[in-house]
Amino acid sequence: MLENISPRTFGIIVTVLGTLALTPDIILYRLTDADAFTVAFWRGLFAGFTILFGCIVVYKRNTLNVFKSLGKRGFLVAILQSLGMILFYVSLDHTSAANALIIYSTAPILAAVLSWFFLKEKVSKKVLTALAFVCFGVSIVATGSTFNGNITGDLIAFLNALSIAAFYVVVRGSKKINMIPALCLSFFIAAVISYPLALLPALSNSQWVFLFISGVFMLPIAISLLTIGPRYLPAPEVSMINLLEVCIAPLLLWWIIGENPGLMSIIGGLIVVLALSGYALLKIRDNT
Repeated sequence: MLENISPRTFGIIVTVLGTLALTPDIILYRLTDADAFTVAFWRGLFAGFTILFGCIVVYKRNTLNVFKSLGKRGFLVAILQSLGMILFYVSLDHTSAANALIIYSTAPILAAVLSWFFLKEKVSKKVLTALAFVCFGVSIVATGSTFNGNITGDLIAFLNALSIAAFYVVVRGSKKINMIPALCLSFFIAAVISYPLALLPALSNSQWVFLFISGVFMLPIAISLLTIGPRYLPAPEVSMINLLEVCIAPLLLWWIIGENPGLMSIIGGLIVVLALSGYALLKIRDNT
C-alpha cells in the first residue's frame, strides 16, 4: 500500500501524525506543574534513553557508527531541537499556552526565509499570502500580551519558533543523513543544559507519571515523525502542518484545565486557522 503513495503524500501523513502525537505535550506540561528546567531535564533523560534503546535494537553493533555518521549537520540538528524544547517550556512559564503556540506559528515565516536563503527553495505566492495572514494573527496576540505583561514570554516563544524553523531547514537540507540518532543527542543535550538551572523538587506519583508518559512515549514518537517529514516536504509546509497543534491544544487546555486563552488570543488564533484552511483548500483544488 505504501508503495503507491507519493513521497510528498507520505511526508504529509507522517507530519500530520507527528503533530497530532505532540498535541497533548502542552497539557502534560501543565499537569506536571513543575518549573520548565526540571521538566526539560527529566523529559530529556527519559526520551534520550528511549530513543537510544530503539537505536540499539535497530542498528545493533552498528549503533556507534550511525551516531558517528551524523557529522556537523546532525549535531546542529541536535542543538536546535534541544534549544527549541527548552525555550518552549520556559515560554510556558511566562505566557499563556495559547500565546506560546500561536507565536510558534511564526515558524513557517522563518522557515520560508531560511529555506530561500540557504536551500534556494522558491516560496509560492499562496504560501506567502497565507503566511502574511499568519503574521497578522500573531501580531494581534502580541498586542494582547503587551497589555497583560506577557511580552517576555512571547519573545521567548518567538526564539523557540526561530530554532524550530532552523531545525526543519537543516533536516531538509540533509536528506541523506538519518537524523533519528540526532534526536537522541538532542534530548540528552537538553537534559545537560537544564540540570544546573532546574529546581528539581520532590515530585508526586502523578507528576512522575506525566513525565514518564511524555518522555518515554509521546516525545520520542512525535519528534521522530516530525524529523522524517522535512525529508519529503519543504520546510514551510512542514511548519504549517504543525500549526494543527495551535488549533487543538488551547481548546483542550481550556476544556481540561480551564486556562482561558483570552479574547485577543482567540481572535489572532482564528485568523491563523482561517489562513491555513484557505491555503489547504487551494492546494487540494490545484491537485484535483
